[in-house]
Amino acid sequence: MSSSSSPTPPAVSFEDEKARREARLARLTEGYGNPFHVTKFDKSHSAAKVKESFASLTPGEKTDRAVHVAGRVMAIRNNGMFIDILDDTDRLQVFHDLKQATPERLELLKLLDLGDIIGVAGPVRRTPRGEITVDAADLKVLSKALEPPPEKYHGLKDVEA
Repeated sequence: MSSSSSPTPPAVSFEDEKARREARLARLTEGYGNPFHVTKFDKSHSAAKVKESFASLTPGEKTDRAVHVAGRVMAIRNNGMFIDILDDTDRLQVFHDLKQATPERLELLKLLDLGDIIGVAGPVRRTPRGEITVDAADLKVLSKALEPPPEKYHGLKDVEA
């Protein structure tokens, strides 16, 4: 008896991935300005400070206090509804209400890639599952990653890279 399994999708070459990211950079620059020309983002909190400052929130509770955080995009889930960012202190979840998002925001979310550096401003809440989250009222791409991050399980093989 033979077992049937789903075919593995073909691997995307490094060159194809880089070309895709460069095309996204061109669309990003055309619609939102060159992210490499951003000279300032006023960060009010680190990821760890947000978690520390709002640790007393109960599940489902939301504050009126907005924070400004920045970090590298480590995960994008549900078409950008949830984005995990990482700064030099910790990982933090960012939430976008896709039902309320403008068409411009939805397009901007489609242009994000793992490794991009973004700045986010918005109020803090604790999700019903207990995760401290920033509800993104504003999002700015601070730097575009033109190369994908190393494969997360095996890391870099070539130490020169």
